[in-house]
Amino acid sequence: MDLAATPLYTEWMKPRGLAPIWPAGHMLLGEDKQPLGGFTIFRREGAGPFSEAEFAEADRYVGHLRRAARIMARLQGARRARLALAEVVDRLPTGVLLLDSQRRVVVRNQTAQRIIDLDDGFGIDRNGPSAADARENATLQKLIADALDARAGREQASRGFTTITRPSGKREYALMVTPLLAPARGGASTDVVVALFVVDPEGGAPPLAEVLEDLYSLTHSEAEIVRRLAMGLSLEEAAQARGVSMNTARSHLKHAFAKTGTSRQGELVRLIIAGVGAIGDG
Repeated sequence: MDLAATPLYTEWMKPRGLAPIWPAGHMLLGEDKQPLGGFTIFRREGAGPFSEAEFAEADRYVGHLRRAARIMARLQGARRARLALAEVVDRLPTGVLLLDSQRRVVVRNQTAQRIIDLDDGFGIDRNGPSAADARENATLQKLIADALDARAGREQASRGFTTITRPSGKREYALMVTPLLAPARGGASTDVVVALFVVDPEGGAPPLAEVLEDLYSLTHSEAEIVRRLAMGLSLEEAAQARGVSMNTARSHLKHAFAKTGTSRQGELVRLIIAGVGAIGDG
C-alpha cells in the first residue's frame, strides 16, 4: 500500500513534517493478548527508509519498554488495591479517622463523615478532632498526643479509650485512639500516624432481616424480632411492632439465642451490631 495516498499520511503525518515511510515500532502484549505498551518511530520529511542498523538501535529500547510495562502494571494493581481498601473502610459501621503528625485528618470514612455532619458533640476544627465538652476534649487531645508520642514497639500500650457525650441526649460516642504500627522513620509531616475509631450506638441502619436469616439460620419472624432489638426497642416494643404476643416474641428470642450462641438479650444485640451483618453496601 502506498502510504503517501492514505489518510494517515495526508491528514496526520504530512502536517507534522513526517516522511511517507511506514514507521517502525514495537508492541508488548499481555497474557490476554491485549496491548500493554509500545513505541513507534517515524522518519522526518526528506529522510530515507530505515536501515538495519537503525532497526537494531530501536531493538535496544524493547527491554526498557518491558520493564516500564511491568512497573505500570504493579502501580495499577496497587491503585486498585487502595481503591478496594477504601471501599471496604467506607462500609464499616465504625467511624474511622486517620491523622497526620499535625493532627490533620487525612482520611475519613463515610461513617465518620456522617457522625461529623451530625454536629452532636464531636467534630473537626482547625486543631483536628475535638469534643464539644471542654473536659472531654482535654481527654481526647491527651489521647491523641500520647498516640503521636508513642515509641516503636509500644503502639498497643499507647492506645486509649474515651467517651463523648452528646447535646442531643442520645447515647454517647465511644472512641479509641491508637498510633499506627511501625510508623516510617523520618517520614513526611503528612504521613498517617494515628487512627481514631468512633462508634455511634445510635447510628446506622440495623441489618436487614434477610441478612440475619442467612447469617444465623433464623426464621423471618425471629430475624425481625432480633432486628428490632438491635434498633434499641424493648422486647415488648418489638412484639407490638410485629403484631405478635409476648409469648411468641419470647419464643422467637429463645430460638435466636440458641442459633447465635448467645444467652442474654444484651449479648445478642452486641453480636448483631458488631457483626458482619452491620457492614453496609457502600
